[in-house]
Amino acid sequence: MTTDKPMTDADADGRYAAIETGSGETVIYDRDNPDAWVQSDYAVDIGT
Repeated sequence: MTTDKPMTDADADGRYAAIETGSGETVIYDRDNPDAWVQSDYAVDIGT
């Protein structure tokens, strides 16, 4: 099962989103361009 997650406040217009695949990978994608996406098996929090 995949879950569509909104991105952070940096994406105020809602153009980008992320889903988590059933195998635990994360896919970040551009809702306006189906060819623009990044897939990873882990994520790292970035401190501010």
